[in-house]
Amino acid sequence: MGTKYSYSTGEGGGVIFKNTGSGWQFVRNLGTNGRVELACSQQAANKIYVLAEDRINTANPAKIYRTTNGFSTAPTLMAYPNDADTGISAADFTRGQSFYDLMIGVDPNNDAVVYVGGIDLFKSTNSAGSWGQFSHWYGGFGYQEVHADQHGIAFANSNRIVFGNDGGVFFTDNGGTTTEVRNAGYNVTQFYKGAINQSTASDKLLAGAQDNGSQWIDNAPPVPGPAFEVTGGDGCWVFIDQQDQYMISSYVYNSYYRVNITTGVDTQFAGNTNDGDFVNQCGLDSNANILYANGTSGTDYQIYRYANVQGSVTTSTLDNAIIDHVPTAFVASPFVNNRILVGTALGKIIRMNNANGTPTWSDISMPGQVGAVSEIRYGQSENDIMVTFHNYGVTSIWYTANGTSGSPTWVSKEGDLPDMPVKCILQNPLNTNEVIVGTELGVWQTANWGDTNPNWTQSQN
Repeated sequence: MGTKYSYSTGEGGGVIFKNTGSGWQFVRNLGTNGRVELACSQQAANKIYVLAEDRINTANPAKIYRTTNGFSTAPTLMAYPNDADTGISAADFTRGQSFYDLMIGVDPNNDAVVYVGGIDLFKSTNSAGSWGQFSHWYGGFGYQEVHADQHGIAFANSNRIVFGNDGGVFFTDNGGTTTEVRNAGYNVTQFYKGAINQSTASDKLLAGAQDNGSQWIDNAPPVPGPAFEVTGGDGCWVFIDQQDQYMISSYVYNSYYRVNITTGVDTQFAGNTNDGDFVNQCGLDSNANILYANGTSGTDYQIYRYANVQGSVTTSTLDNAIIDHVPTAFVASPFVNNRILVGTALGKIIRMNNANGTPTWSDISMPGQVGAVSEIRYGQSENDIMVTFHNYGVTSIWYTANGTSGSPTWVSKEGDLPDMPVKCILQNPLNTNEVIVGTELGVWQTANWGDTNPNWTQSQN
């Protein structure tokens, strides 16, 4: 058994123990103080491979060792896999994630054949003396696409192998040469955002999935159907233009793509992977064809404006002292052209007029509210505004009926909703008393939104 690093005590990793039936016995300290994974030969009792996170010598933070005498002497340091991806160092095939991406397995019938995984998958046929890469996380550099971040391996025999990673389950029937996804019915994908088109002639759905790209369903059937991945990696915020001209998908930080609404072919128009948040907050003004996004860099809290997203995109930065923390929510007014409401991580609500030009800024926050704004939503008019917060211990749902005022009157609509983060809100346009919210505990609904204290009940399958 290998130990792992304790983040509370700062120690405990890099140690190997064994148990022969009479309790655990210390075997060896590798001196790495990190996570340890082991793979044992089924042909030679004392031949063991080690894949170790090294928190001491961080120049090579993922070490591969081999012992042929059960650690009676120090194990031999073996060769490092060298990922073909130019963004992954030759000294670290886990790309700084050896605490997380650490997979090793040995062929049950031939202990010279070893598999390791970090970001991508590698195979050795000479007892870890050298490595051949057989996958890449987005199918680049001439390798087949297998999702990033490798965690598990299981053998049926020397050829039939299952790999577990952040993309789910992958299977090979020929020792890795052809490795394909096997996720049918494995419904564990986390979606950050979803979008639906406005035309009733053909239903189009787009959703950004954690570690599983942006998934598009064209002509969506009334029952679950297959999706097409329009962009890969982490799928984050997504939009479908209300006039059905285009779709927008995103990757991490300020990486955005315009996606053809007919073919699903994407064109990247922003590739900033430094500013904003990892899953970056943004909002689309479909009428103006402008995307607004969190452009925060350090403590410089600002907004990026991507204009003309349907064509030749131009980028500009919007900055004002009123933005005193990270912008976390954006919504374009459906009633007033080029008016954007912005929420921040400290609970501020900002009205931005003339957003497509030189903006004017107004603070229309609810007094004394602290928390991170998760969504701002308009109701039946410019005056009707709903706001949600994703924090514990705060009032999570707010409403104003005079949103055009310089100082709107905000009232709580939390009612008897349990204390939990609220992520989003939607009002039934045909019955304004019916409102649903997405929360940390699923979907909740009320049928008496107009009351001072609405009653909330869970509403999910």
